[in-house]
Amino acid sequence: MKARNIRGAAVIVAAGLGIAANGCVSGQAERPAFERMRTKEIYSIRYDLPTQHLTVVTRTGDVLEFENVAPAIVDGLRTAKDQDAYFREQIRGRLPFKAMEFPAPVPPAAPNATPTPP
Repeated sequence: MKARNIRGAAVIVAAGLGIAANGCVSGQAERPAFERMRTKEIYSIRYDLPTQHLTVVTRTGDVLEFENVAPAIVDGLRTAKDQDAYFREQIRGRLPFKAMEFPAPVPPAAPNATPTPP
């Protein structure tokens, strides 16, 4: 599922990934927590040092997975004066990535719903 409501998209994706409001990932102690970003384009990031995987959740709801990202690149993103520009120029513009897709949730059946005969 890729949401396109800009204000709520990242929140919907974050909930789907299990990201709590504080940035922690529920039930996944072995994986690093997502870090909230205070930028116009990036909602949160998660960097796994042993595998050098960087996951970026954008404010539009895209979830981008980058592999083989050096720790210095991630440190640069965290400390950049303009983190959005750094992301565009040093990460998204240079490193291969895959966009993760999530299936749309199936709404639950109405309680006490009776099937209609054919």
